Amino acid sequence: MLQRFVNIFTTPRMGRRAFILWSLALLALWILTYSVGAGEDQVLPLSETVAPGLLIYWFAAIVYTVISIAFTVRRLHDTNRSGWWYLLNLVPVVGLILLFIWTVLTPGTPGTNRFGPSPIDPTAEVADVFGAKGKAPAPSVMATSGVGESGEYKFACPQCGKLNLMSEVKCTECGTRT
Repeated sequence: MLQRFVNIFTTPRMGRRAFILWSLALLALWILTYSVGAGEDQVLPLSETVAPGLLIYWFAAIVYTVISIAFTVRRLHDTNRSGWWYLLNLVPVVGLILLFIWTVLTPGTPGTNRFGPSPIDPTAEVADVFGAKGKAPAPSVMATSGVGESGEYKFACPQCGKLNLMSEVKCTECGTRT
């Protein structure tokens, strides 16, 4: 249970269900904090009793904003989009609609993408490629992978099928990011 909680904050991708549940939890906490802080924000002049509550309110708002951005970027990674798409929030209506569609309505890419393994079953691809304990890798993977002269694993480019070393970021034949 603790490992699942830690994974929420450390993995590069976030599934749709986890994104929606954590977003709702953040929204509930924000509403609670806002209801306390908004009342104190109206009290002028600031007194010694009001100032600490107001500081806690603004600190919490900043923390919620940072966590919300991090969750949205991780959800965009799950749909194989760069986190820079988050800047669509700056476009008044279209940006919010597109981000809502991409984060809430669009399923994540199945399997591993350029941002990491699937958050739903992150061990599936590892077992397929390297083989589970005591088992050989899947035959389809064996046919499309190999070992280079330096002893480094080679994997097939998803676009053209050419074998490339693991250390290569782009395919040497078609330039696709591997």
